[in-house]
Amino acid sequence: MFSDEIRNLLLFRRSLDESIRQIAKDLQLKKCSVETIISYKKKVIKQKRGPKMKINKADALSIKRFVANQNNAGQIVTCPKILNVPEEHSITAC
Repeated sequence: MFSDEIRNLLLFRRSLDESIRQIAKDLQLKKCSVETIISYKKKVIKQKRGPKMKINKADALSIKRFVANQNNAGQIVTCPKILNVPEEHSITAC
């Protein structure tokens, strides 16, 4: 609703200990509007809640593809085999 210039001006003048009523009168704004703008704090972008992924989606799909290929070939899939994946199924983080 109000531009960043007006917001910064209001915050600056308030930091100089001017009254809200005087700021509103000087800038020809309503007192309640000035109070709202001064009390408004922008939200800090937070990280998503919940457990974080250990590996990215591409690596997870690569492991899934490798395990499926091993199962189709009739081989037993073990952790050392997954960690020593050939280059065509490269995994960046494990």
